Amino acid sequence: MKNSALFFCLLVLPFLSDAQDSGVVPLGNNFLYRGVENPIKVIVEGYSCDSLAVTSNMNLRRLSGCKYSVVPMNQHTGIFKVSALREGDTVFIGAHRFRLWTTPDPEANVEGSFDGGISIGVLNRTRRISAELARVYGL
Repeated sequence: MKNSALFFCLLVLPFLSDAQDSGVVPLGNNFLYRGVENPIKVIVEGYSCDSLAVTSNMNLRRLSGCKYSVVPMNQHTGIFKVSALREGDTVFIGAHRFRLWTTPDPEANVEGSFDGGISIGVLNRTRRISAELARVYGL
């Protein structure tokens, strides 16, 4: 489940906040899924990743550089607040809001097929079975 959350979609969409020079970029859709890790990237024009401070009403974890992982749970809206250190002072950059969706049930991927029904013969020959959110993420 963790890996499938990292491969949300092929699109990367920036969402600008109240401040025009900052963005929280979900590495997937314009929403976040509850209960799974959602990778995001926080960027602010003119500031290094190390000078940024990001807080959230969700379980937020910094991975490296500008990359974070967030796990929304029961919130109605996901909120990120971004501040930056400038000349010794902390400057509020902006707030970013995201819709939160319920995580869909995974589907069985049997050798690249999501058809649903499979015969015993196909199942016996199968080398790879995985659970994926392929129809949701477009992978």
